[in-house]
Amino acid sequence: MKNTGLYQSILAEYPLVDYEKNRESEGHISLVTESERFDVVEGMTFAQRRYRLGNGRETDVYLVTIAPDAKVQLASSVSPLRKVRMVKRHAAEFPGKVLFAMNAGFFHYFNGGDLTPYGMQIMHGAVIAEPGNKEKPWYTNHWVGSLKDGTPVIADAEEYFNDYYGKVAYAVGGGLTLIREGKITLHNDPDIDPRTAVALAKDGTVILMCADGRSKRSAGLTYGDMIELYQGLGYEIETLLNLDGGGSTTVVLMDGEGKPYIKNVPSGPPIPLSYTQYDLFKPEPEGELMARAVADCLLVIAK
Repeated sequence: MKNTGLYQSILAEYPLVDYEKNRESEGHISLVTESERFDVVEGMTFAQRRYRLGNGRETDVYLVTIAPDAKVQLASSVSPLRKVRMVKRHAAEFPGKVLFAMNAGFFHYFNGGDLTPYGMQIMHGAVIAEPGNKEKPWYTNHWVGSLKDGTPVIADAEEYFNDYYGKVAYAVGGGLTLIREGKITLHNDPDIDPRTAVALAKDGTVILMCADGRSKRSAGLTYGDMIELYQGLGYEIETLLNLDGGGSTTVVLMDGEGKPYIKNVPSGPPIPLSYTQYDLFKPEPEGELMARAVADCLLVIAK
């Protein structure tokens, strides 16, 4: 059994806080409206909701719920040559199969387009990066993906080496777990930011979530807000994993012709830094919203 010790390192640097006291301090969130809901395919539902935070501000949230028997699979797309690419371009890696795409792992970007992904990356069964960077344990211990038989998994570095080594088809790294083994593991983060997350319920349901933020229309969420939101969806959540949020948060759906389009409102800067292929920010064609290029994406593909 391999013991990486990463989770204990995370707890030492990011100690847990009392969830009930957190909710008393920040206030509870409440559903304002659900403006859109539709079945992407049988067993996979997309919904757009608006929540009111404890401070009175409101946030737009995008949810994808995948039933255990849905004929879909979590997949990953990893940028080539350690470059960054926009979520829409990641979606093009699986022509005719992608149903949904969102940003995923944390990464560090350098001028010129080079990057260092912090977490695990596996694509088509090929291991690009394994979990367990002791210098960045909070970014590299946990991961989400699917096994070669299509089973969705959210796990940590020790579980990868002990239970899943050689069995993973697709994976991307994540950040802190907010629910772990069915128990709330709230790390203190009072910032209200755009968020990206994924959860696995005890019955095998997968729930993907993105929240817009840093704008007058949409504030974002705190960690405590994310937990309360997920607990209000009617599922017994086994694991809730925070992914890279902020300016990276991007939601991509497919139009009637199977072409990817941005569904949310990314919070990148209003002016692109430049116009080269691998810039961190780049305007989308035909007047679409600007989106940040990212190191990898979590996709839902048809089996």
